[in-house]
Amino acid sequence: MKLKYKYGGWIIVIHFVLGISGYRAIQSTQKPYLIFVLEAFILVSLALSIWFYTKFKFPKNFIKFSKQLIQEDDFNVQYLKTDNEQLNELYEVFNAMVEKISLERRFSEEQNHFLKDVLNASPVGVILLNLDDKIESINPKAKSCLGLSDADIGLSLDESKAIIKFNLAATDSKIVNIGGAQKLKYSIRSFYHRGFQRKLLTISDLQKEILEAEKVSYSKVIRMMAHEINNSIGPINSILNTVKDEYPNDDLINDVLTTAISRTKSLNVFMQNFANVVRLPEPILIDQDIVSCVGSVLRLMQPIIEEKGITLHTELLHSLKLKMDSHQMEQVLINILKNSIEAIDQHGEIKIVLTKHSLVISDNGKGFSKKEAAMLFSPFYTTKPLGQGIGLTIIQRVLVGHGFDFSLTAKEGWTHFVIGYNKTIQ
Repeated sequence: MKLKYKYGGWIIVIHFVLGISGYRAIQSTQKPYLIFVLEAFILVSLALSIWFYTKFKFPKNFIKFSKQLIQEDDFNVQYLKTDNEQLNELYEVFNAMVEKISLERRFSEEQNHFLKDVLNASPVGVILLNLDDKIESINPKAKSCLGLSDADIGLSLDESKAIIKFNLAATDSKIVNIGGAQKLKYSIRSFYHRGFQRKLLTISDLQKEILEAEKVSYSKVIRMMAHEINNSIGPINSILNTVKDEYPNDDLINDVLTTAISRTKSLNVFMQNFANVVRLPEPILIDQDIVSCVGSVLRLMQPIIEEKGITLHTELLHSLKLKMDSHQMEQVLINILKNSIEAIDQHGEIKIVLTKHSLVISDNGKGFSKKEAAMLFSPFYTTKPLGQGIGLTIIQRVLVGHGFDFSLTAKEGWTHFVIGYNKTIQ
């Protein structure tokens, strides 16, 4: 039973007993006029009881209304002061509580916005999973690394379009090769939120780190080799030329010395090519037309393509401007096409497709195995008998310097070199 009904019942009982008792007491005194006094007293008492009830009802209504505001998550209401001091104290407590909650909520919202901005700008990919290990949020870096989009939110990682598979039970960091030179490292951490365990997945792109570490390592080796070889080639060439001049009419000696001089020159060129990997300058990124760049390279390589009997298919846009260094990009395209031509050797096909988002160069040459794929972008690794293993290394350094994504894959008899660019200027 509600308190107001208990209060009403109690008032009725009290006044009923008071009326009967007073009436009998008045009859025993033989003073009839006192009955009017008793009736007046009872009426006044009832009036006071009702008045007190209305006063009690104010806090009750206040509590009811405040409860409704809290349920509706509305903390913008402030109660004004009245002539009731006790009620004013209650109002002051409620207003102070609401103001503090509003400040806390505002601080929490600002903090959430700040954390969201930090995550969006983070160079590390972050995926938040809910209690059912479904994707709850993805930051832009994670989308870029894994090929995800907002459409994957609400799906499990296995159901999503992620380009790699994750082991959610893993406790240590894992490194995954996703093709070409790109390697991703991911780790899974658990935390508690509102009493429930959640998972946080972080993804790091190791490509730049590995590239810089490799550069530091092989640059020292190249400088040392170049120093020793150059110090030797100069005197050797001088001696060989002197001997050749001493025996101008001896064909056998001249043939041997000519061959030796040619080999020393080849060795010098070999070391210069290695040194170019270290000395590659930073790209000068300005607005350049990639279509014009591709056309220039094709004109240069056309005689070789025709000589090999290779069929060339192109799908190019009319114009597309990118922030790039045209000289370095030409070097990249020449190396890619050269690799395709050598992989085909005779009578194959090369396809070049340029869109607003990517440039794809494909060939139906001999391709490469899965074992070779893991090593393709390693410095000085080559599958060619006379290769030096620096072509893909230079390509990698140039594209990373431009901030372009790239991959080299072989499937269904075709090898695809994909260059992806996000920032274009129409």
